[in-house]
Parts: sequence; C-alpha cells; structure tokens
Amino acid sequence: MLKRVKSNRPITWAATLAGLTAMMFVCLLGNLDGAAQILSGIWDKLINGSAWMSFDYWKSSRMMPPDPPGFEVTEFPFFTFLFADLHPHLISIPFTLLLLGIMLALVVSSVGKTSRKMISANEALLIITMAIVLGSVRVINAWDFPTYFVLGCSSLMLHELFVHGGAGIVVVGRWLLKALILYLLSFLAFMPFYTNYENFYSSLEPTTNKTDLGQAGMILGVFLTILISYFFINRKGIYPFSDMKTISITPRRALYIVLIAMLVGYLVSGPGKALLGNTAMVALFIMGAIGYTVISLLKKFDYEAKYRAFNFLILLMAFAIIFGVEIVRITGDIDRMNTVFKFYLQAWVLLGIGCSYLFWHSFYKIKRESKNKIDKLGFLASTLLICCGIIYPIFATPVRIDDRFIQASPTLDGKAYMADSVYVDQKGEVDLSFDYEAITWMNKNLLGTPVVLEANTPMYRWGSRISVYTGFPTILGWKWHQEQQRMNKHSEIQRRILDISTIYETKNIEKAITLIKKYEVEYIYIGRLEKLYYSSEGLNKFQSEMKGVIETVYSNKEVEIYKVN
Repeated sequence: MLKRVKSNRPITWAATLAGLTAMMFVCLLGNLDGAAQILSGIWDKLINGSAWMSFDYWKSSRMMPPDPPGFEVTEFPFFTFLFADLHPHLISIPFTLLLLGIMLALVVSSVGKTSRKMISANEALLIITMAIVLGSVRVINAWDFPTYFVLGCSSLMLHELFVHGGAGIVVVGRWLLKALILYLLSFLAFMPFYTNYENFYSSLEPTTNKTDLGQAGMILGVFLTILISYFFINRKGIYPFSDMKTISITPRRALYIVLIAMLVGYLVSGPGKALLGNTAMVALFIMGAIGYTVISLLKKFDYEAKYRAFNFLILLMAFAIIFGVEIVRITGDIDRMNTVFKFYLQAWVLLGIGCSYLFWHSFYKIKRESKNKIDKLGFLASTLLICCGIIYPIFATPVRIDDRFIQASPTLDGKAYMADSVYVDQKGEVDLSFDYEAITWMNKNLLGTPVVLEANTPMYRWGSRISVYTGFPTILGWKWHQEQQRMNKHSEIQRRILDISTIYETKNIEKAITLIKKYEVEYIYIGRLEKLYYSSEGLNKFQSEMKGVIETVYSNKEVEIYKVN
C-alpha cells in the first residue's frame, strides 16, 4: 500500500470494493437470527394472523439457549458497537485489526527477497511495531493476546518460509529467535503494568457443554457458506481428487483414502461424536481443508500466494478457536459464558476479514473463468446469506436507539442524556440532571486521580456512576464485575460494601475518619442516590460534626461534594 501511494498509482475500484466488503463483514454484518426473526414475524402475521412483534435486538447476542447450561454470550462486532458498552473487547478491535495489517505487511515483505541476512531494517521495524501493539492488546483485553501472539508467530514463520523457499534447521532457528524477540518486546513495552497485574484466570479445564451445530450455523452461517462456495469454485488445481476425469489411484492415494475414511468413520461414530461434538467435527474438517490449502500455497513463491497463505492462516486460526471452545473453557468461567463470548468475537473478526477476500476472489473467478452453473449457484447462496446478515443492523438499530432514557440528537458526550432524564430506583426517583451538573464540574476542576466515595448499590442500578463518568477511583466498583474478575476476593468485596455503608451511616466520627483514611478518600459525594440508600442521621454528620475535617467544594439542589482536609 505504501509503495502504491508513493508511486502515485491509483488504487483500483476492485481493491476498494474488496476493502469495503471486509469492513462490512467485520463491522456491519449480523448473524442469521435477524433474518430468522423477520421470517418468523411474516409467518405469524400471514399464516397465524398474529400481531407483528417488535424486533428483539438482544436475542441475537444469546444464540445458544437454554441457560443453564452454558450462559454463552454470542456477541458480534455490530452488536457490540450498537449496545455501546465500552468494554475491553470493543476497545481492542481496532488494535487487533492493526496487528493483522502489520502481520500481512511482514508476510508480503518476503516477496522477491534475495538477501539471507538475519533481519532487514524493514523487518525489524515491523517486528518492533507488532510487539508494541501486541503488548497494548494484552493490556487492553488479555483474552486477545494468545490468539494474536500465535498469529504473530505464524506470520513470522510464513515470512521465513517464503524468504528461504522452504523449511530447515536455519529457518526454524531464525523463526524461534524472532518469536522470542516478539514476546520479550511486547512484555518489556508494558512491564510496569505486567509487574503489578493480578490475573485470576490463567488455566483451562474441560468444557461444560457443547455447541449445537444448528446454533453454530445460525451464528457463523454466512462465513461458512462463503468458505464452502470458495472451495468448490476453486476445487481444480488445489485438491488431489478434484478432477475425477484424470485421477489415477496409486497405492499412496489409496492409503490416504483409507486413513481419511477411518478418521471420518470414527468421528461420526458414537465415541467420536461424544468426545468432540458435531460443531467440533465440522471445525476440524474445515481446518484440515484450510491446512492443506496453506501447504499447497507454500510450494508457490508468486506474489499472490503470500496474500492467500496469510488469508488462510487467519481462517485457520478462526476455526481453531471454534474447535477449541468445544473442548476446553477458561477455569472459573460461568459455564462457557465468557469463553464463548471472548473467543467467538475473535473468530468473527478473523472470519470477516478472511471470508471477504474469498468472496471477492470467487466473484472474479466466476466472472472471468467459470461457466459452471453450480459454481454460480454457490456464489448466489453466499450473496443471499450476506443479505440475510445485513437484516440485523437494519432492524436492530432503530429498536436499540429507541431503548434509551430520552430521544436526543447524536453526540459524542456519553453522559448528555442525564441532563433531561429521571432514573426510577426501587427506593425512589433520581433526577439525573443534578448528578450531570456535579460530574461535569468534577471533570473540569478535579486534577489527578483522587479516590471518591460514592454509594454502592445492588447490580444494574445507578451505583458507581461517579467513577464511571469521571474515571476517578472509588472504594468499590460494580459488585458483579469485581466478583467475576477477583473471584478469590469475595470477603474483601463484602468488607468494602460494609465500610462504604459505615462511612455514610455511622454517627461515630472517629470511626468514619478511620475508614476514610484507610481508603485514602479525598472527596465524598452525596447526591440523591446516597440520600435514598443511607440514613439521614448518618449523612447529617458531614454538614455538622465533621466540619474542619472536610469542606464543601461543590453543591447544587441535590448534590454536595466534600473535600477531605
């Protein structure tokens, strides 16, 4: 790309179309539940005479019922964007896309290499950049690190194989050294973080349940159809048994046929099915086909082979993820909730990029060469399912936008809705405009990262809103996330809940001051929510007995903010 820009060569419309297709597959496409909901609604309306039901945008993110077992979250990027909950799995997506771009640049840079020196300046720059981005991905969303580290190492291997024209001891040695450098640089770039990071989930255990093949098809059906269509359209010249007119059965091929038949027989039999499950078997067969394709491409050294090899590499990783989730889960997960959630999202991004290339390649293959009606039918099926995937963003977006406190004009200010909203808590109403005014003042006037005391409430309520909208630390964040992320700290979490309540409610000034000092609290926030959850007798001390210990720095009709002296 850089060479093309420097040479002022125009980017062709075909390349632009391929890039836009990749963007659509990754960022805009939904799973097939959207189409299923529309078809079901039409059927109920026309056949059963039922009223048209509202589109359920949430249902498409929970595609593996019943719960229990499983509790799987089946988000895909567009749902993540639409739901607009700023979690690490969302933040990391652009960084992982950048990593894939760097990896591709590394693989393609091996084209036409004549020098066999250990490392070129261009390669060194790419590895250093990859390491820094890889390290940032580990900090942002640690779930992504294993996948993209393996992809990074695999890209280094492809680079070495293409440079040297094959494998060997020297190639393996150079690859291992560069892979080690990649890991060490990614660690050193963020060493202060890693040396202070607590990770409670770092092992695997057997999965609790399997994915039904129909469920996997509804989630990934668009990509599976594109992949199968591509293999069929490009069957000649890649696979040894693709041209039945010229095939001859040699002893070697006969042995292959017998071994494959035995493997298939075992997998579809009772023992194999019980061990792996239907989805894992399909993923395994696809991995075999992709792996064979990659090996075939490694025998070629033309420019296109390197692009295709990398493309199939990321597809191989995607199906390895799908296969792996059927075998193991993260130890301590809620059945498979986060294991499926985090890794299926990774697989979606990889499949979106990989299948966009396959779709584009199939289109040109049919346009220029193929006159086979079955090939065209396969491509038409892929196109039809892509249209089905587009149904979700079309119908889900307006429903999600309506699912808000107020209908307001678009803005980048995530707290703007508070200015005109009222939250109904089980203990009473909270006019959010007063919190909005106070939070705006805090963001403008408070420096550094002071600890702010605020109410802690039961899950899915208005608690922790100050730390959420200011980024300032508090004594305890959202209880459920803290319990999930710090599974062996339950007693500490409960202690902090009690301590927050004690500071607000106790009439014992010394006890309150002791706890304030313990948590290094610098600001105390009392708004409508605190007044609903804690006794007025306890809150009154901040305006009377504690004068001199604290001072008022902000107030409005419902909010007082005190600074601890």
